[in-house]
Amino acid sequence: MRKIFALNLLLFVVVVILDQLTKTYIGQQIGLHQNHGLFLGSFSNSPIAFRVITLVTFSGFLFFLYFVSLYLFPNKIKSLKYSMSLLLGGIFGNVLDRLFLGYTRDFIPFSLKSFQSFYNVADIFLAAGCFGIILIIFKYDNLIWVPDNSRANYLVNPKEQLKLAFKFFMASLLTSFFFGIFSYSFLSVYLKAPTVVINDFIIIFSILSVLFALSTFVLGIFISHRSQGPLYAFESYVEKLIEGKNVKLTLREGDNNKHLEKVASKLYSHFIKK
Repeated sequence: MRKIFALNLLLFVVVVILDQLTKTYIGQQIGLHQNHGLFLGSFSNSPIAFRVITLVTFSGFLFFLYFVSLYLFPNKIKSLKYSMSLLLGGIFGNVLDRLFLGYTRDFIPFSLKSFQSFYNVADIFLAAGCFGIILIIFKYDNLIWVPDNSRANYLVNPKEQLKLAFKFFMASLLTSFFFGIFSYSFLSVYLKAPTVVINDFIIIFSILSVLFALSTFVLGIFISHRSQGPLYAFESYVEKLIEGKNVKLTLREGDNNKHLEKVASKLYSHFIKK
């Protein structure tokens, strides 16, 4: 899993570097077109503060989903992870342009009848990532949504799993609260922002903090399942073994406590000798 994770991060970095290099060298030679919109020129007339805040918030949420997906999705569908890396690398390449320049540098012309527009390498990687994700979801839907070796319920040990998920929730909420206090003080004391701006910030930041905390709560359920699930499977295995059934313990890919498979094998051998 670490190798796949590292390869995906490397692919992400390569996509961003290629995008920035082509914009800087090739784009300047053949002519750059400034795209002030968010996506395909949309919202180009919106205030720059709105575009930057929307873009950064959306990108941050995508990064969160990206790292969670790299951790949760099985390596059997590593092509899905690679497609996600292409997608996120393309998005981040354009995000860098908008953060530091205020616009995206496009230089690849595309025309279709009366429609004409310009794109860049990041857009190509982004489109390739989207296309790959769609194909892979249809091809490996049984592995993504209902793994062959999945357990019927993610809450196999509700008390312990909910306890861990609640700790995730509180940690995220308290962290957001800390950064919220800092941001509020920075806006009101240093920037001397108007009351209307501060009130809007409090409302938006509170909503985002709660949504993020709820996301980490759900993530806590999934992560705890990788520890509690093997214990649940081992308990079921022991009960069936006592009943005299010929069974084998096979844990899911990504499960913790993989050593339980060896313990189960030794236990089975012991019962056979008896």
